[in-house]
Amino acid sequence: MPQEQSTPTGALTTTYEQLQELLMTAAREFKKPSAEEQAKLDKEKARREQAALESCIMAEEAEKQKQAVISACAAGGHKKENGRSAIQGQIHSDGKFHGICFHCQWEAPPVAMAPESFAGGIEYGGSSPFTFGSAPSAAA
Repeated sequence: MPQEQSTPTGALTTTYEQLQELLMTAAREFKKPSAEEQAKLDKEKARREQAALESCIMAEEAEKQKQAVISACAAGGHKKENGRSAIQGQIHSDGKFHGICFHCQWEAPPVAMAPESFAGGIEYGGSSPFTFGSAPSAAA
């Protein structure tokens, strides 16, 4: 004859879900940092935020300086000391000439052209993005 199991009078009964919730609550409490650790974490977070802010400010200042250099160079027509163009570049796979000024690092807008059209070199012009130098003579 099977014996019935009964709970003693006054004993606590908990379900599996209640026990699991109790353990999860205890685990969360154990993971919380102490007041001293929390203060240290807050201080570190504030330091990182300040460093990020200073980095953004420095980046903005650097960009302003770069734009000032580009503007000054553009006012002179992106020219070398000898009067020739300081913009040099190459044709990329898109078939366009991608130029860059060697003085101020300004990237010229890509210009579509055939490779034979600038056999004599490319000079930066005022009204159009580029003017082309004369092709070298065959007699030379």
